[in-house]
Amino acid sequence: MILSALNGFILGLSLCVPFGPINILILNNAVKSFKNGFLIGFAALLIDISYFSLCYFGFSFLNNEKFFVYLSYFSFCFLSYLAFLTFKSTSNIQKSAITNTAISSFLKGAFVNIFNPFVIIFWFSYTASIKKEEYMLIIVTFLFLAVFLWILFLAFFSAKYARILNQKILKIINIISAFVLEFFAFKILLSTI
Repeated sequence: MILSALNGFILGLSLCVPFGPINILILNNAVKSFKNGFLIGFAALLIDISYFSLCYFGFSFLNNEKFFVYLSYFSFCFLSYLAFLTFKSTSNIQKSAITNTAISSFLKGAFVNIFNPFVIIFWFSYTASIKKEEYMLIIVTFLFLAVFLWILFLAFFSAKYARILNQKILKIINIISAFVLEFFAFKILLSTI
């Protein structure tokens, strides 16, 4: 039982630590507001939980190839749009200005995860692989706990050290974030070809 909890926790961290679109958005927004950065990650976590639940209870549309193709195209467009907005905001970045409301931050995190086919593929394959595990509920609980703690840590760390970041560094972070988001957009698009 303890080993199952540890396995779930380690898997949760290994999912979070590599920087993907959600981590970039958390970092980029938490520098301006801890709450907004946290809400992006929390929304993504709720989508993960929803996908796990859908996969666990056997929703077959998630295993449809056409569904993934359309989802990939939409994901490409959405991430490209976020990359464009991030890059555009570089010209007039202000550390003290909070440009996103809590609701828009939450929706941004939710939409990035909803329309990311890699998230669905992961949950579909992972759920199928652990469905018959004896301590499946413990594994999944600790996996989601690790994800939650990572989101909290990343948003807190970004917000806490935002004071030492000057406008030049924030512009560089925005530019890098825009290119990373566009990289993930193309990676998703290429996966469907």
